[in-house]
Amino acid sequence: MGIYIRKLSKKDKEDKVLFDFVTSISNEDTGFTNPWEYIEEKNSFNEWIDIMLKSSKGEYKAKCEVKKYSLYWIYSEDIPVGVGKVREPDEEEIKHYGHIGYYIDSKYRGKGYATEAVRLLVEEAKKTQKIEEVMIFIRIGNLSSRRVVEKCGGELREIVDDKACKYYL
Repeated sequence: MGIYIRKLSKKDKEDKVLFDFVTSISNEDTGFTNPWEYIEEKNSFNEWIDIMLKSSKGEYKAKCEVKKYSLYWIYSEDIPVGVGKVREPDEEEIKHYGHIGYYIDSKYRGKGYATEAVRLLVEEAKKTQKIEEVMIFIRIGNLSSRRVVEKCGGELREIVDDKACKYYL
């Protein structure tokens, strides 16, 4: 299948394929805070990359997001198909957001990309955050994501306010 993840970098500012990918994402199509909803031109894309890089160092906190996280591009055969986040394990924030989040573009869903991306993001979170267990927070009605996480060995441990599920891997 050829799925891999790559951490966001300053070089991404020059990548027209990533710019086109990000600007094609519908705001209604994502399950987590959508930091790219206002990107319409190259300058705003470059500013967004700078903000995401600052977030990875804890220097910028977006509205409704954790203090420190890293963004990863999800690729299949060198084509961007999604985006993932690995969040730093701040106890108060993680219980509301989870250690990882991911998005697969609608035209690439149903091909197993999400399952492999979750495995890679979980591995990355365990390695970079030095944690033994990863928590993923999923909206209760998002049955596709729940199945993906269960395929990866995720265990449902809690349902929060009849709105979200906490899975642990």
